[in-house]
Amino acid sequence: MDIPITSWELHTMNLQTVKYELANKITKTYPRKDKNK
Repeated sequence: MDIPITSWELHTMNLQTVKYELANKITKTYPRKDKNK
């Protein structure tokens, strides 16, 4: 494969960041009662 490992790592990090941000938005929009325990 000609794709550098660094580029793949950056791409993976970006995907994880997007998922993390989406999870935060969902959690803030729909707070779970379990977190208050």
